[in-house]
Amino acid sequence: MQYLAQKWYGSHAEMFGFAESAAAAAPEGSPLRGLPLHAVTEYALEHEAGIGQGPVAWSRIEGHVEAGLELSAAYEPGDRRAAGFRNHLALALIRSEREAEALEVFRLIGTDARTFPWAYLGDSREIFLLMRQGVRVRVARRTPYFGGSVPASAVGGPSGAAAAAEAVAPPAAMAVALVRAPLRDVREAILLTGTTMRLVPAPHGGTFVEIAPSADPPGRRKGMRGTLLGEGGLPRLAGTFSRGEKWPVLVAVKEGADYTLHLYRDGRLVATHAWWADPAEMPTQEEAAERATMLAAAYGMADHRPLTAVLRGTGDPRQHVDEAFAALGLPVIPAGFGHRSEPLAEVPGAQLVERRSFFRAIKESLSSEGDGASSGELPPLS
Repeated sequence: MQYLAQKWYGSHAEMFGFAESAAAAAPEGSPLRGLPLHAVTEYALEHEAGIGQGPVAWSRIEGHVEAGLELSAAYEPGDRRAAGFRNHLALALIRSEREAEALEVFRLIGTDARTFPWAYLGDSREIFLLMRQGVRVRVARRTPYFGGSVPASAVGGPSGAAAAAEAVAPPAAMAVALVRAPLRDVREAILLTGTTMRLVPAPHGGTFVEIAPSADPPGRRKGMRGTLLGEGGLPRLAGTFSRGEKWPVLVAVKEGADYTLHLYRDGRLVATHAWWADPAEMPTQEEAAERATMLAAAYGMADHRPLTAVLRGTGDPRQHVDEAFAALGLPVIPAGFGHRSEPLAEVPGAQLVERRSFFRAIKESLSSEGDGASSGELPPLS
């Protein structure tokens, strides 16, 4: 099949013809029945199979993916005989943006990752783990905590239109993150979140970030996605795009009259603090000192005492946010925060990073690194 691939000595038609005839001649349930999935991988190296481009009909690609799912169901989880075609099946599902099914296939693969197809994108082990983790995150983000999207019957008449508009309205909570990294690095990191975000360069090389749900196509902002955006999306996303990075991410959130800070580093929530409208909720000196110490350590501040005093403030919570940033030596958040849902929209130099499919995000992120695997160099024919 490799020999008949277009990149070597054949064509797409010859490659698929051979793979399909070999699969049809194989005994029922044989792993050879999954050979067309290998052809899908080879074809997708030149054409985005998930969006139906290229000379091969998308229905043909889709048929092989469906047959692969049926074949996989005939094997037990972790069966090594199925690992070869299951690895190709997982990638095909990711390209088709069927991430929930891809996650199930990864579960069936277990630890039996194979060199291909992942080696086409870079280091095979690293790419396998990156893809698996990315799929987990994407599926988790699309799963509402308490179920519920707008019923189909509710969208139709005037009342239905109003319900739909309410479903896609910006979330009540407002959030802005300051990432201590250049905009270009932050842009590459947030690609995997699959969320439209707005980035603004901050003084001294940092970057302000906010979710920009209003920039998404209407069909992408309803149902489960809308539910998740209303449940503190930016802090959770900060945990995703900071994973594997050394720089800290400080997220300021306003919900109602209350303001909170969330510090993330390498995907972990390091510290959190809230200024409540009720003065009785003021933290003790020990609590404030502990939080201030963790925050100060992340930004190389030796003396945590000025920040400790700010964290015990009982005045204007919005002002305390600015004071906390100043005590950490950080640039002040744009003035619109706390009053507008997308405060970075009016800031000069703002850049919008549109949402994209998980596979496209992986591909763009790897391409920016300029290694051989992502630049189109072919591995030796074996």
